[in-house]
Amino acid sequence: MFRLNKDNIHIDYILLGCALALTTIGFIMVFSASAVVAQQRMGNSLFFIKRQLLFGIFGILVMFILSKIDYRLLRNLTYPMLFISILLLALTYVPGLGIRVGGARRWLHIGPFTLQPSEFAKLSFILYLAYYFSKKKGTIREFKKGILPVLIIAGILVALIYPQPDFGNAAFLCLMLITFLFIAGARLLHLALLGSLAIPVTLYAIFHAGYRHKRILSFLNPWKDPQHGGFQIIQSLLSLGSGQLFGRGLGNGQQKLFFLPAPHTDFIFSVIGEELGFVGVSILIILFMLLL
Repeated sequence: MFRLNKDNIHIDYILLGCALALTTIGFIMVFSASAVVAQQRMGNSLFFIKRQLLFGIFGILVMFILSKIDYRLLRNLTYPMLFISILLLALTYVPGLGIRVGGARRWLHIGPFTLQPSEFAKLSFILYLAYYFSKKKGTIREFKKGILPVLIIAGILVALIYPQPDFGNAAFLCLMLITFLFIAGARLLHLALLGSLAIPVTLYAIFHAGYRHKRILSFLNPWKDPQHGGFQIIQSLLSLGSGQLFGRGLGNGQQKLFFLPAPHTDFIFSVIGEELGFVGVSILIILFMLLL
């Protein structure tokens, strides 16, 4: 977002504007989607939006501070951040520190805060890949010297994340690795070999766990089990489709009123579609495209 030059800091206003616009939309829609749920569950309609505002303001503050720092200094933090990520992931398996929610042990309870180490691991892994491939330009086309070391690091992270269980973030790390390898100029043969290994491993991970297999089937045909496995997807489609062109109006969504599970988290996009319509979700998608 910020590029340092000899005289001053140049601000990319399009990138900054997209980030702030998405953050603002996030604040508004989290409040709209969560107020009723928060009042019913927590006795305070502002419970979730207060947390969202806290983390959002903290993120903007961190963005401002980092804009004043030469990004090249992050090189010195690459390995410490990677080590801390591995340590935090390992701590999720320690009784008393790791929190089990919904059958998954993905969070750490530290004082008044709850932390998901896999999110920090994604950031540290990005920094590590960027640093590693910028340093290994001459050997990236060699498997043993250029690719194998980074595969080992990725394997350690995946080995800690996947059993939590968190197949989504483990798969995301692998996809990120393949993307970085392609951008860095790795041989297509090596990428093809990694891809050919990833396909059977992914299929095994899906079909080995019954609930993942069930989720895939529910996604492909939610109406086969409308009251159980397909319930959430069907409710999200009803929510999204009922918005039509301009939506029901901000705050006027109906599906968030205990029909749509997790309306303020995983399925908030369907709430946006219902309240802001096709126009609203199109603007959201365009902002993400500009950001990318």
